[in-house]
Amino acid sequence: MAVYMLFLKHETFDEALLADYVAKGLPTFERSEGTALAFNGEHTVLEGDPLDGIVVLRFPSKDDAMQWFDSPEYQEAAKIRKQAARFSVMIVEGLEEQ
Repeated sequence: MAVYMLFLKHETFDEALLADYVAKGLPTFERSEGTALAFNGEHTVLEGDPLDGIVVLRFPSKDDAMQWFDSPEYQEAAKIRKQAARFSVMIVEGLEEQ
């Protein structure tokens, strides 16, 4: 079953560092089984606190998502992300295809 990994950016501390994260993290994602569905496009918050950005990634399974997220290569980039901005990151299961 497909899963979706959501990166909700609440606050940016350092734009240059965030660009470094993208430069280092993106190649690790491109080697994964994932597909990017949204990458910080224009968004409208209907309820709740405003966000600086939203990234939505789709993976064939939770195992595939965690294999990428937990990989040493991505975790090196994630250290930069955590210095550059405050994010919430989560996985949600998709609906079974019928």
